[in-house]
Amino acid sequence: MGCNFYYLTGIEEENAILMLVKGIKNQYTFLFIPQIDTLKSLWYGEGISLEQAKQKSGIDINNIKNNLKINILFYSFLKSIL
Repeated sequence: MGCNFYYLTGIEEENAILMLVKGIKNQYTFLFIPQIDTLKSLWYGEGISLEQAKQKSGIDINNIKNNLKINILFYSFLKSIL
């Protein structure tokens, strides 16, 4: 995990993605956290939940990483109407 990612989010979660978007008038922050896998958590420990990520990072918008494609499509649509 990169030190910049930790500095911006306060989170040390493998495969997490932080997206910072600057619009014309607004700025948007998206934090994508992998879903907690019960089998993986037996071996590597429990991952961070969305609520924990929200508390640690202070980022209001939290999404599951599996929805990344959907969110990119949504952002493309949003970008066209901004």
